[in-house]
Amino acid sequence: MRTIDELLNYIVRTNFTVPFDKFSPKDKKILISLNKQIAEGPFLTEKQGNLLLRILSFYQNCFDTLQSELLQIPVWSTNFRILENTKNVKISDDKTKIVIEFSYDRDLKKKVLSALSTIKGNYEMHSPALIQLNLNEKNVLSVVDSLRHEKFAFSEDLLKIYNEIKTVISNKQEILESTVYYNQYFKDIISKELKEVSDFKILDRRIRHQYKFELNFTSKDLHFQIANRNATNVFLNNGTYTFDSLLESLQLLERLPTLVILDNRNIEQCIDILKKIVNCQSIKNKSVYFRLDNTNDQNRLFNSLIQEHSLNKYLDQTTDIAVISNNMLPKFFIKSNWRPKSAISITNSFRNNKAHVFCNDVDLKIYYNNVAPMIGDLHEVV
Repeated sequence: MRTIDELLNYIVRTNFTVPFDKFSPKDKKILISLNKQIAEGPFLTEKQGNLLLRILSFYQNCFDTLQSELLQIPVWSTNFRILENTKNVKISDDKTKIVIEFSYDRDLKKKVLSALSTIKGNYEMHSPALIQLNLNEKNVLSVVDSLRHEKFAFSEDLLKIYNEIKTVISNKQEILESTVYYNQYFKDIISKELKEVSDFKILDRRIRHQYKFELNFTSKDLHFQIANRNATNVFLNNGTYTFDSLLESLQLLERLPTLVILDNRNIEQCIDILKKIVNCQSIKNKSVYFRLDNTNDQNRLFNSLIQEHSLNKYLDQTTDIAVISNNMLPKFFIKSNWRPKSAISITNSFRNNKAHVFCNDVDLKIYYNNVAPMIGDLHEVV
């Protein structure tokens, strides 16, 4: 064996037989993964190469003289792969988001997430190294000031906005504290989002786009109560408002698709909500992405409802209602391009699971329960 990668392939190919049987399960898993990467490509990075050498050197006693010499003066079949050092911040094509993209690095990711702790609104993580957040004055300042020391490259249009803000601040004009009213700029954005623009829908989108909009009347209708909220999180008492009226309100506000999170510990409630979703004829494309063990009649009833009403469709851009369990977010949700415009949680533990992270950028999260969740930023519909 003339190279380290040939030695690795030999160890893996012989299935870690004597004398390589002393390798720990964790190290075996790493070596198998590295060997597969070398075989299928691309080749290892220098960091991966150093990891491989550290593991092999730890089991020095397992190697013969020639193999030990190879570890002392390592030779590789090809050069290490050089990672592109991407560090870019730009404005999205639709002019509504700040986009942060970078080559994945654990330490750098921590610094980026730390910078996002001061932003206004939520952020959406599309991958470990691609993050989007709302485009507004505070976020432009926070992102540029925090990431410029990490040698990020900023787009010209973003820097232009940043410099204009800094100029205004230097002139002691408190732009960040001023009230931004609904205007032509926001009208253009909203008209692209909606099939039909209405005052209720404009009122509903004001938290997401950070503008002020008021109506000169009030209403007890549920869709108005939701649209007139003062926070992203909304508590809706299930003893006061029906689930049917909630689905109707989301349609009136063009808040589909929606993600529904059920409490799989309360099977009776799961069945009740599922039946209401099935009976909502105005919403066609709906699907359920979890099943229950067929250990009792209630569980079997829940599973049979899914089968009988064909609620086992693929998740795609046509899905209007996606139903999941509170204890699991399917991995394909993260990989898909499907994103909800609202979320309905039947359980108050929603804030403590992966589905909540998936909904980071959703500006309407409804807790439909008989008890309000213990969170600070909450609007209660009475």
